[in-house]
Amino acid sequence: MSAGKKKMKNKTGNAGEEKFFIAYFAVIVLILIWNLFHCTEVSWLTRDCMCDRNLLQVKTEDTSGTGACVELLDDSMITVNTADDGENRGISSGAVLRGAALLGYENTNHLRFGEERVRAQICRTGSEDLLGEGTVFLRNQTPYPADETMLYITLSQPVSGTAGEKLEIRFSSSGLTRNGVFFTGEAPETSDSSGQGRIRMARLFYEKKSWRPFTSILYFLLEAAAGLFCLMLFRKKELPFSCGRAAGAKSERRKWNGRHTAYLAGILAVVLFSMLFTWLHTISVTVRFSSAEILVPESEDHKTVRLDPGDGILQSFVSGQNMLSGIGIRLSDTAEELEPDSEASEDASSVSGAGVRLNWRILDESGEKVLAEGNALTGELKRVGSVLSRDAKSQELSDAAGKYVFLPLNTVIREAKGKTFMLDLSLSGTEKPASVKLYATEKTNGELLKTGNSGTDSGEPMEICLLGVYNNRFMKGVFVRLCIAALLILAALYMAAHVFRLSTPALYMACALSMGLVFSFMTPAYTVSDERTHIDTVYIISNRLLGITDVPGYEKIWKRACDIDSSMNVTMPITAARYRDVAENLMEAAPGTGRRGGGSAGGSVGGDSAMETAGNGRTEAAGRELTACYGRTSIENVSILCFLPSAVGFSIARLLGRNLITMIMAARWSNLLVCVLILYFAIRRMPYGGACLAVIGLFPKTLQQMASCSYDGIVIAGTFLFLSYCLAAAFDEKYSIVDLLILFLSGFFVASSKGGAYLPVLGMAVLIPFAKRRQAGVWKEGRNKSEDPYSRKAQKISRRDVRMWDRITAVLLGSSAVLFLGKFVTLVFGMFTRASGSVTSGAGEQTRVLYTLSDFIHAPDKLIHIYLNTVNMRGDGLIGELVGKNLSQRWYIIYGFLFLAFLGMLRVRGLSETESGRREGGNHIRLQGRIWVLFLAACSCALIFLSMLIAFTTKGAMYIEGLQGRYFLPVAPLFFLACENGILRRESLEDRHILYCASVLLAVTFSQILLYYFGGI
Repeated sequence: MSAGKKKMKNKTGNAGEEKFFIAYFAVIVLILIWNLFHCTEVSWLTRDCMCDRNLLQVKTEDTSGTGACVELLDDSMITVNTADDGENRGISSGAVLRGAALLGYENTNHLRFGEERVRAQICRTGSEDLLGEGTVFLRNQTPYPADETMLYITLSQPVSGTAGEKLEIRFSSSGLTRNGVFFTGEAPETSDSSGQGRIRMARLFYEKKSWRPFTSILYFLLEAAAGLFCLMLFRKKELPFSCGRAAGAKSERRKWNGRHTAYLAGILAVVLFSMLFTWLHTISVTVRFSSAEILVPESEDHKTVRLDPGDGILQSFVSGQNMLSGIGIRLSDTAEELEPDSEASEDASSVSGAGVRLNWRILDESGEKVLAEGNALTGELKRVGSVLSRDAKSQELSDAAGKYVFLPLNTVIREAKGKTFMLDLSLSGTEKPASVKLYATEKTNGELLKTGNSGTDSGEPMEICLLGVYNNRFMKGVFVRLCIAALLILAALYMAAHVFRLSTPALYMACALSMGLVFSFMTPAYTVSDERTHIDTVYIISNRLLGITDVPGYEKIWKRACDIDSSMNVTMPITAARYRDVAENLMEAAPGTGRRGGGSAGGSVGGDSAMETAGNGRTEAAGRELTACYGRTSIENVSILCFLPSAVGFSIARLLGRNLITMIMAARWSNLLVCVLILYFAIRRMPYGGACLAVIGLFPKTLQQMASCSYDGIVIAGTFLFLSYCLAAAFDEKYSIVDLLILFLSGFFVASSKGGAYLPVLGMAVLIPFAKRRQAGVWKEGRNKSEDPYSRKAQKISRRDVRMWDRITAVLLGSSAVLFLGKFVTLVFGMFTRASGSVTSGAGEQTRVLYTLSDFIHAPDKLIHIYLNTVNMRGDGLIGELVGKNLSQRWYIIYGFLFLAFLGMLRVRGLSETESGRREGGNHIRLQGRIWVLFLAACSCALIFLSMLIAFTTKGAMYIEGLQGRYFLPVAPLFFLACENGILRRESLEDRHILYCASVLLAVTFSQILLYYFGGI
């Protein structure tokens, strides 16, 4: 090539590389501009509202002594007035009134809500001028402490300019005609001997927005500084712009032979045997039996309803699931249990006699069309417990199942979820006057109609206690599809590993994507730890992406009405109902109207009509109206990047008009894809031990987190990316500007995640200058010795290179420390300044006093004692949870994964190069370095312990509460790095063999999940 062509090529290359930096700076500037427009911080200020005790219709005295228990009905109203002008609480004229809350909310009657609502109207005291109003549907009231202590109502329009005014708030209800909801208020401000005084019954919430650009500017400055530093190194030609792909030897494709057939057949036979064992002991039983839920719960002071021959009972109910196959009712068995009935004849039979035939019919909501029916002698009816599967673990449901009788339907109602039906009961076929009595409750907002020869009676404020029984036959299809998918995936992965001989990163991507996709179905929505909170956070970020940036209230978010389900807890158990949700609703369109079942909490009406009634005026891009509901966010201690992949997938499905289950699954799949891609590059850049990183990425717990809406998957992948690029900087002979930029950005990510719990991981960068000094020393001593195995590589390591890596390490650690302090300085300062006993968690009766650092500053031995107790009592459990003990349930599987990860870290005997083409000879951490790595791992574990001790542990506890094994996954590679040595080596065991063995263990884990949750095995 001529000199002119070389010069032209260098100019072209430099121009392209300069464009990369221009694009980099343009991207971070655009991100800064976006953040500056969205870095508004919302704080909430409150004003108390008081009410005279003698003006309240007090039903019962509150036993806690904090106030009075007041029932809100349609014919009553609660009127309160502000206790101050707001200025003494720092409420300025710029604060905007967003909502009002009634305090001490209690659903004492255990009502199931549909269209019932509470309305708030805000006026100036002494004036009828309406300033604002809002409505909340009681069905959206969740069972969380934030909603247990108050009933929050978002105003349809924010009200400004009321901070210095006296206000009057009127609360009224609609739909609570017979039984209402109760409010206890808070401690009275004044009280005299006659019991008169003022009660704090309500609270106003003011929104105050403040512009907080500090964190956004700090991120930008550090990203810009990292970019300028890399640009300086590039222009000084101290590092190349990119290294390109490693020039390793390509693996040749092998032909399929009989040995491969025998191996694959044996592996598939083992997995198939595991699946057949699962079928025989769990799934076949689950398919034959049913699931159930409580539709109308019993009350402590239950009543009975008498059903005579010729008469009937007609009652409406809402099904919580599809495949309705029967109803459960409770019959009174002994005369002592029955309520006296003056109208009953003396010779009427009050027990479940064999000669009494009970007829039942399920009608549509109008009561005109018969959907299913059945009849049987009462003495022949089975108990509901005899037809339920083992996954019904609720204590309340288990107790009810043994007392209720089962009324099977001749036709299964497939499309039943959220729909209203009418239950018609009657008696026939008796030779003498006979009757049965059914358990009922008066604590209801429904009604019961009696029909018969004398006509139809008006509805009574009473409902029969009911259970809904649902067919589980869909589980057969779910299990068959699971078996086929697992066997096909294992066959495909065997070919990828042994025939096509994929590299370690490529094989990991194939294993993780395929197995992770199965995991997203094996652990349905809401069954991953804290996934309810994570889904709410994803919903909030999705709102921002779609332009919905305002917040409706304190701990409230905007949601589509059809997406609200108050029955979901923070973490739900894996049951047939959860699989039913996915199997029947995946890829379905979001309902325009309808209810979602919610057990005793009731459903939630979706669609536009309900929201027009609420009148909040918020709509999303698809035109659906939104409603305010309770929502917690878990974004305080992590970057928004941790939820961004899930939010993107969630928003795409949302724009397509899909339902909530589809949006959640789309969020899971996009999160899985991004996590696997990050880990692919981490494994690809790992100088050695890439198989260990891949096996940890295939742990059941790791895959579960990546295939969910949790931020832990991104945190794990980002930490692994930093570790791999850090080790590559220390031991790889080729390192580029692009690699260095990734090292900086991943280090920033680690420093800003989980409140700094993984900050010690950044100490891995200390290995870089020490490794470079060692390499430079080898070059200096052996440069004249041709037999030195490192001389060729060492010729590229000079004192100038050592000084350059010293600067790089200092800049990396210094900038990461600045970022950590800038983001978490308030958190760290608060930890050191909180007084003992000043931090609480929960609300109401669930309030707990937590530990603070003040409890241990003067008693460090107490801290050590708690740490040792935690290791002693929870150590083995945490190791099992690290891998996925709550999923696989077998210690041999846990040990199998740990052993495979250890094998993946060992060197391969007889190979001078790894599969990625990088030298293995001396590029390993020495003994001093391994001690340092172990120290960093111990420090990170200690910080994790401390974070849960301060944030979750009840004061007085002898061990740390709330610890979970998944918290230690980001630091798990450090322990295996510390175990790596030059004595133990692998022979004839390649990385792809290890990864395929991990995939086989994952397939066995799938069956273990079903065995445990459905068979108790």
